[in-house]
Amino acid sequence: MVNNAFVIALFVVGCLVFNACNLADSNAEKVRQLNPSAKFIKDIPKERITESLRTSEKDFGLDSLDNGFDSIQIRIWYGCALLGERLVMLTHSHGKWEAKISDSTYYDSIPRVLRVVEPCSSWEKFIKSLFDLEILSLPAIDEFGTETFADGCGAAIEIATKKVYRVYVYSQPDFYEKKHWQAKNMISILRLINTEFGIKNWWPSEDKIKKEKPYPLIIRDIELEEIDTAKIEKSK
Repeated sequence: MVNNAFVIALFVVGCLVFNACNLADSNAEKVRQLNPSAKFIKDIPKERITESLRTSEKDFGLDSLDNGFDSIQIRIWYGCALLGERLVMLTHSHGKWEAKISDSTYYDSIPRVLRVVEPCSSWEKFIKSLFDLEILSLPAIDEFGTETFADGCGAAIEIATKKVYRVYVYSQPDFYEKKHWQAKNMISILRLINTEFGIKNWWPSEDKIKKEKPYPLIIRDIELEEIDTAKIEKSK
């Protein structure tokens, strides 16, 4: 019995390790597909926004990602004109992931700092979910014919590896999530981040509105004889 239990335990551990390795290989392949060539690639939208990102970087004391990153770093800047912006920074280095998020927003007068956090589920599940939602390869929102808003809510995603620097922007993706799967994915990405890191009372809010069946409007024809003309005259 002891030997059987030991064999079963080894089998379970082996399966977990095998699945974890397959998951890591799958994620690594998605990163490689960003740029299979040997040249360094910059993918920056037509409406260059990196100037404003550089200003925000200085506020946090961060280095620019313009020239790439040794392993991979993903910066998610998101928020609204009236709320300010929040930064979530995901870094993979030396074989492990680390997340840092900001608590301060654009309108805070206090110094902007980042704190280290861990996802609620696990790094494996969290990163798989992000990559399955195509955070690495989503097209910029203006590539599928949507309007760009000067104010409102939105997100800018920076991705940097040894061979890639990519930035793409989504302005008011919640306006288009029912029409474009790309916008729906972006909203799902931001909601996933909020959930995993316990970020509350922040855009985009959870979609908890239930679509209830409206009450039927019953209309019936009324004959002129049914109208009490005496009551109408009295009301005058």
